Amino acid sequence: MSERIDHVAEARRLQGGAREIILAANKSPGTLAPHMAAVIMLDDARLEAQLALVEQQRIANLIRAYNALYNSGDREGAVELWNGDIRDAIRATLNDDGGEEQ
Repeated sequence: MSERIDHVAEARRLQGGAREIILAANKSPGTLAPHMAAVIMLDDARLEAQLALVEQQRIANLIRAYNALYNSGDREGAVELWNGDIRDAIRATLNDDGGEEQ
């Protein structure tokens, strides 16, 4: 499978850029209207939420693939998927939410 893209980390990086814009605007009043800074922050928050939903859907699709493999009799493939991509995705999601890696 292709390498996992960490959409949440990317969204947080973009959100940090919005914060830098706000800080720059505060140092040089008039460079960015406060309402525009709020729009940027809200848009970044929306993006982060959407990307988190995408990651949840990705995990659901992996579990669906696991079930298809298991029900078709490919138990070895199902176990490999569970012990690889599914476990990694769940652990990454838990770590993104402040969970501890085991």
